[in-house]
This record gives sequence, C-alpha cells and structure tokens, in this order.
Amino acid sequence: RSRIRKLQNLSVLELFLFIIINMSYYTYILFSEKLGSFYKGSTSDIVDRINRHNAERVYRK
Repeated sequence: RSRIRKLQNLSVLELFLFIIINMSYYTYILFSEKLGSFYKGSTSDIVDRINRHNAERVYRK
C-alpha cells in the first residue's frame, strides 16, 4: 500500500522513468552486415545480446 502511495505522488516524468528503469525486457533493432539487413527482437539482457550479435552467436527462433 505504501508503494502505491509513493507512485501516486510521482510526476508523469518520474513515473515514466520508474517504469523504464524497472522494465525487464528491451526491444532492439540490429543490422547484420553478414545478412545485409536489419532484424529485431527482445531480450532481458541487452548487453549480452549485443555481445552475442557482435560475436555472431545469434539465436533465432
């Protein structure tokens, strides 16, 4: 209950930043030089995803 009250007192910008900081997934668009095209996806670990992209260890569904 106290957490809800704290959220109610936030400005729109503060609430937006709270949501962004606490998001657990990221949406990305990356360019593959090998394929010559863009591709998109989502991940919970954006740093790891970019590292895998750069190392060409791409996991596709």
